[in-house]
Amino acid sequence: MKKFLLMNLMTALIATTSFASDSYDTSDDFLEYCIISINDVTQEMIEGGFFSANPHIIIEIPEGSQLPFGGVAIGGDFFSLEADKLSPQVINVVKTCYFRKTAETFLFSTDLENWGQFYEFFTGSVGFSTVFFNGVPSIQFNAQLNQRQ
Repeated sequence: MKKFLLMNLMTALIATTSFASDSYDTSDDFLEYCIISINDVTQEMIEGGFFSANPHIIIEIPEGSQLPFGGVAIGGDFFSLEADKLSPQVINVVKTCYFRKTAETFLFSTDLENWGQFYEFFTGSVGFSTVFFNGVPSIQFNAQLNQRQ
Protein backbone atom coordinates (compact mmCIF):
# COMPACT_ATOMS: atom_id res chain seq x y z
CA MET A 1 0.00 0.00 0.00
CA LYS A 2 2.84 2.39 0.87
CA LYS A 3 4.52 1.66 -2.48
CA PHE A 4 1.24 2.32 -4.28
CA LEU A 5 0.79 5.69 -2.52
CA LEU A 6 4.42 6.60 -3.14
CA MET A 7 4.10 5.79 -6.85
CA ASN A 8 0.92 7.88 -7.13
CA LEU A 9 2.60 10.76 -5.33
CA MET A 10 5.66 10.59 -7.61
CA THR A 11 3.46 10.45 -10.74
CA ALA A 12 1.50 13.50 -9.56
CA LEU A 13 4.72 15.36 -8.76
CA ILE A 14 6.21 14.63 -12.19
CA ALA A 15 2.99 15.65 -13.96
CA THR A 16 2.75 18.87 -11.95
CA THR A 17 6.38 19.73 -12.62
CA SER A 18 5.95 19.25 -16.36
CA PHE A 19 2.92 21.52 -16.50
CA ALA A 20 4.54 24.19 -14.34
CA SER A 21 7.75 24.50 -16.34
CA ASP A 22 8.45 27.73 -18.26
CA SER A 23 9.69 26.31 -21.52
CA TYR A 24 10.05 28.80 -24.34
CA ASP A 25 8.24 26.60 -26.85
CA THR A 26 4.86 26.25 -25.20
CA SER A 27 2.96 24.76 -28.18
CA ASP A 28 -0.67 24.53 -27.02
CA ASP A 29 0.02 25.56 -23.42
CA PHE A 30 -1.29 29.05 -24.22
CA LEU A 31 -4.82 27.62 -24.11
CA GLU A 32 -4.43 27.58 -20.32
CA TYR A 33 -3.63 31.30 -20.31
CA CYS A 34 -5.90 34.33 -20.19
CA ILE A 35 -5.16 36.88 -22.94
CA ILE A 36 -5.78 40.54 -22.06
CA SER A 37 -5.32 43.40 -24.51
CA ILE A 38 -2.95 46.15 -23.41
CA ASN A 39 -5.87 48.49 -24.11
CA ASP A 40 -7.82 46.87 -21.24
CA VAL A 41 -5.04 47.04 -18.63
CA THR A 42 -5.85 49.49 -15.84
CA GLN A 43 -3.65 51.41 -13.44
CA GLU A 44 -5.21 49.46 -10.56
CA MET A 45 -4.16 46.15 -12.18
CA ILE A 46 -0.55 47.27 -12.43
CA GLU A 47 -0.28 48.96 -9.04
CA GLY A 48 -2.18 46.17 -7.28
CA GLY A 49 0.23 43.46 -8.42
CA PHE A 50 -2.44 41.76 -10.56
CA PHE A 51 0.10 40.37 -13.02
CA SER A 52 2.53 39.12 -10.38
CA ALA A 53 -0.32 37.32 -8.62
CA ASN A 54 -1.61 35.80 -11.90
CA PRO A 55 1.29 34.35 -13.89
CA HIS A 56 -1.07 32.78 -16.44
CA ILE A 57 -1.90 36.10 -18.07
CA ILE A 58 -0.69 37.02 -21.54
CA ILE A 59 -0.78 40.66 -22.58
CA GLU A 60 -1.62 41.29 -26.22
CA ILE A 61 -0.31 44.45 -27.90
CA PRO A 62 -2.50 44.55 -31.02
CA GLU A 63 -1.45 45.99 -34.34
CA GLY A 64 -2.90 49.47 -34.82
CA SER A 65 -2.81 50.34 -31.13
CA GLN A 66 -1.35 53.62 -30.00
CA LEU A 67 0.61 53.53 -26.76
CA PRO A 68 1.27 56.83 -25.00
CA PHE A 69 4.99 57.32 -24.45
CA GLY A 70 5.61 59.57 -21.48
CA GLY A 71 9.08 60.48 -22.65
CA VAL A 72 12.52 59.85 -21.28
CA ALA A 73 13.76 60.83 -17.84
CA ILE A 74 17.51 61.39 -17.58
CA GLY A 75 19.44 62.16 -14.43
CA GLY A 76 22.92 62.05 -13.05
CA ASP A 77 25.93 64.27 -12.57
CA PHE A 78 25.93 65.82 -16.05
CA PHE A 79 22.38 65.98 -17.43
CA SER A 80 18.84 66.29 -16.17
CA LEU A 81 15.67 65.78 -18.19
CA GLU A 82 12.18 65.14 -16.92
CA ALA A 83 9.51 63.47 -19.01
CA ASP A 84 6.90 65.84 -20.38
CA LYS A 85 3.73 64.41 -18.85
CA LEU A 86 1.54 67.15 -20.35
CA SER A 87 2.16 66.22 -23.97
CA PRO A 88 3.25 62.58 -24.29
CA GLN A 89 4.32 61.17 -27.63
CA VAL A 90 2.51 58.17 -29.14
CA ILE A 91 4.07 54.86 -30.15
CA ASN A 92 2.20 53.23 -33.04
CA VAL A 93 2.11 49.42 -32.89
CA VAL A 94 2.77 48.04 -36.39
CA LYS A 95 2.78 44.31 -35.54
CA THR A 96 0.83 42.37 -32.92
CA CYS A 97 2.93 40.81 -30.21
CA TYR A 98 2.35 39.21 -26.83
CA PHE A 99 4.25 39.11 -23.58
CA ARG A 100 3.91 37.30 -20.32
CA LYS A 101 5.72 37.38 -17.01
CA THR A 102 7.43 34.35 -15.53
CA ALA A 103 9.08 34.11 -12.15
CA GLU A 104 12.42 35.15 -13.66
CA THR A 105 11.73 37.32 -16.71
CA PHE A 106 9.34 38.46 -19.43
CA LEU A 107 8.74 36.30 -22.50
CA PHE A 108 7.65 37.60 -25.92
CA SER A 109 5.82 35.98 -28.85
CA THR A 110 3.98 36.77 -32.08
CA ASP A 111 2.19 33.43 -32.45
CA LEU A 112 1.54 32.30 -28.82
CA GLU A 113 3.61 29.18 -29.52
CA ASN A 114 7.24 30.25 -29.65
CA TRP A 115 8.40 32.38 -26.72
CA GLY A 116 11.71 34.08 -26.06
CA GLN A 117 13.29 36.46 -23.61
CA PHE A 118 13.81 40.05 -24.78
CA TYR A 119 17.33 39.47 -26.13
CA GLU A 120 16.23 36.22 -27.85
CA PHE A 121 13.12 37.72 -29.44
CA PHE A 122 14.22 41.23 -30.43
CA THR A 123 17.18 42.70 -32.25
CA GLY A 124 17.93 46.29 -33.14
CA SER A 125 19.89 49.32 -32.15
CA VAL A 126 19.72 52.29 -29.82
CA GLY A 127 21.66 55.49 -30.19
CA PHE A 128 21.80 59.24 -30.11
CA SER A 129 22.52 61.71 -32.85
CA THR A 130 22.96 65.45 -33.14
CA VAL A 131 20.33 67.31 -35.14
CA PHE A 132 19.65 71.00 -35.55
CA PHE A 133 16.35 72.38 -34.26
CA ASN A 134 15.74 76.05 -35.07
CA GLY A 135 19.45 76.46 -35.77
CA VAL A 136 20.46 75.05 -32.37
CA PRO A 137 22.23 71.68 -32.00
CA SER A 138 19.91 69.16 -30.34
CA ILE A 139 20.22 65.54 -29.24
CA GLN A 140 17.91 63.01 -30.87
CA PHE A 141 17.25 59.55 -29.44
CA ASN A 142 17.08 56.80 -32.09
CA ALA A 143 15.79 53.25 -31.61
CA GLN A 144 15.18 50.43 -34.06
CA LEU A 145 13.45 47.29 -32.74
CA ASN A 146 12.92 44.23 -34.94
CA GLN A 147 11.97 40.60 -34.40
CA ARG A 148 14.97 38.31 -34.39
CA GLN A 149 14.75 35.74 -37.19
